[in-house]
Amino acid sequence: MWNHILGNPRDEWTVRIAESDGDIVGFAFVGPTIGQDEEKPVRDRQLFSIYLLAAHYGSGAGQSLLDATADEEPLVMWVAKDNPRAVAFYRRNGYEVDGAEQVDPSAFGIASARMVR
Repeated sequence: MWNHILGNPRDEWTVRIAESDGDIVGFAFVGPTIGQDEEKPVRDRQLFSIYLLAAHYGSGAGQSLLDATADEEPLVMWVAKDNPRAVAFYRRNGYEVDGAEQVDPSAFGIASARMVR
């Protein structure tokens, strides 16, 4: 996936990293919405991931990554239902659960809720 995204840069992908003292401590990326069964996607673009090393939680790096990749753009994203910290973070940033859920077998069967902004 990373080889494809970083090896084929296009305007439709936005990838950012967070650094601390020269070390990468997190990343985020946004791109065209994929994997929705609806005829018309809920949003045209999707926040695929924000990942931050636990040692940097609460540092503002996660917010900076979101701001740098998504700004105020209307997006769809999936969040692990059993991750209240992440759900609260996205709610503070204007995302709301819209009722859609999925279980991704490639993600160890983690149940996710769709959030939109």
